[in-house]
Amino acid sequence: MPLALSEHRGQLSLDLVPGKRAGPFILGAPVGHMVRLLQTAPHLMPQVDCKYPEDDPLATDWVLGLHHAPPPPTEAEAGTESSGTLGRGRCGTSLLFEPTSQRLRAVVIHNPSLLRLTYRSTECQSNKTIATGLLINRIFGPTHPGTFRADTGVFTLHYPGISFEFAIPERHRGLFSQPGDGLPLEFPDGTTPPCSCIYLYHGVDWSSALPPSPLTYAAVYRALTDLPSVTFATDCRGTLNQGLTTAQDLVADLGQPETVFYKNDDKMSIHAPGTPDEGHSALGRDYFFNYYEMGFDVLLDGKSHRCKKIVLHGNIPGHYDFGRYRKCEFQLDLAASGKLAIGGTVGQWYLTTGSDWKSISNIVNTDGQPPVVFSRGSSDQNPFGSTLFYGQAGIIFEIMKNDSIPTFTLF
Repeated sequence: MPLALSEHRGQLSLDLVPGKRAGPFILGAPVGHMVRLLQTAPHLMPQVDCKYPEDDPLATDWVLGLHHAPPPPTEAEAGTESSGTLGRGRCGTSLLFEPTSQRLRAVVIHNPSLLRLTYRSTECQSNKTIATGLLINRIFGPTHPGTFRADTGVFTLHYPGISFEFAIPERHRGLFSQPGDGLPLEFPDGTTPPCSCIYLYHGVDWSSALPPSPLTYAAVYRALTDLPSVTFATDCRGTLNQGLTTAQDLVADLGQPETVFYKNDDKMSIHAPGTPDEGHSALGRDYFFNYYEMGFDVLLDGKSHRCKKIVLHGNIPGHYDFGRYRKCEFQLDLAASGKLAIGGTVGQWYLTTGSDWKSISNIVNTDGQPPVVFSRGSSDQNPFGSTLFYGQAGIIFEIMKNDSIPTFTLF
């Protein structure tokens, strides 16, 4: 993570780089990066809301709403009765993520007064400075005429990669009624409007902006099992063969995993056909190589150190592991196998990270077997509830209540 959160006199401080970033909030960054970044400074953001369409997580933007802690009270405020409420955070910034790529597409600062903002080392908003129309025009320089919405009374000043909104008092709205009036940022009475909202984005307009292209090329990594081939994107090239690829091969091709997790007990092994429950041995424990940045885990045999399973993560909001893994972009070609089809010809069937159970359940043959219910502890430990596991022909599908598939396990 190249940048960290910074503060100035108790306020979150953001350096505005139009079209690229607001402080450490870098456009194009994965949602997991931003979640982990926010966890480093709870004193600056005592509350973070995660908003997404629960029924269809890919329908609209995912939004992280940041509640900023107000700055410490001044000496004049310290003894007042209202000073006791200053510890409550107020929602002042939203991070908008494009749901398919799960990358940051826009930063919306709803309440600039809660932050310290700079541009090219010049302060444009702080405890001592107010981001007014005249100040923004002086710091950011000349630009094209802005746009005015008569129904809301909001005037928007546009620069490449950043836009500023100003709420115009009703008595001055007539100054904006004629097109081509320029930039009436100073009113006849000598006042100038304060900035009410800031949009930082990549592209022409924040509402249609998409995340910038990733800086690194995602090469194809191939996983071969007894199923048809699976391809998924990583930053390296290689082939992952079930039963053949070793831990040493993974380190050579992909580098060291972020973590190594040793299994203490496999509670799902009792459901494996033909596998007796022989108890747990402390020797030769199976273990996972966790590649969070690539979005997958590899289960390795504790004795042979060869690949046994591959877990591909979709990073779906509302799932227990949301924010921990980067979304794994993969494509599973089922065209060569009839095992998953219910009668007839399979045709071209593909599974991807965006597949949901409703769209693929008609081609997955579960032989009428009921799913396995999986719960990760009590409601205090896991407020999202249990998930269902369906297994067939070398794949285990984990299904959420909204039919999303957060993980695909290949074995």
